Amino acid sequence: MTICNTGSLATVSWGTALGVIRALHSENRLKMVYVLETRPYNQGVRLTATELLHGGVPFK
Repeated sequence: MTICNTGSLATVSWGTALGVIRALHSENRLKMVYVLETRPYNQGVRLTATELLHGGVPFK
């Protein structure tokens, strides 16, 4: 589960919390990421989902 955007769009390289998620995914140790909304603009859902989609990481 991740809240707000913590990937390369918010930081550098793989990001902070999203970097951990990507590393787990690359080691086949991750089944699913649950992306939560961030109000009022839902930037967490929009940005994080985009990064996960491009990285091939499964998410809901």
